[in-house]
Amino acid sequence: MVNHGHNGPPEDDAVVVRADQHDSESLLQTIVRAVAIKKNVADLPPLYEQVDPEAMTELLDHAKRRNVETTIEFAYDGCSVAVSQDGSVRIYSTT
Repeated sequence: MVNHGHNGPPEDDAVVVRADQHDSESLLQTIVRAVAIKKNVADLPPLYEQVDPEAMTELLDHAKRRNVETTIEFAYDGCSVAVSQDGSVRIYSTT
């Protein structure tokens, strides 16, 4: 799902991290790390089983180039994940 703006649950339930484009960690690694923090686990299923990482990255890069506020939301291992074109990643428990 792609949203323009963010409509997720209240911020106090979220783990929020930001992918730094100058960091060696990719956006996908940031998402997995944030879910692991939220769930307090070390092992998670591959992200590509839930979302097409290349398509997500291309869409967010396009939104950033066009200066359009965009958020992609999807479910991953019992969490709701919201990723924005600015690199912010919000993780909410769905249980």
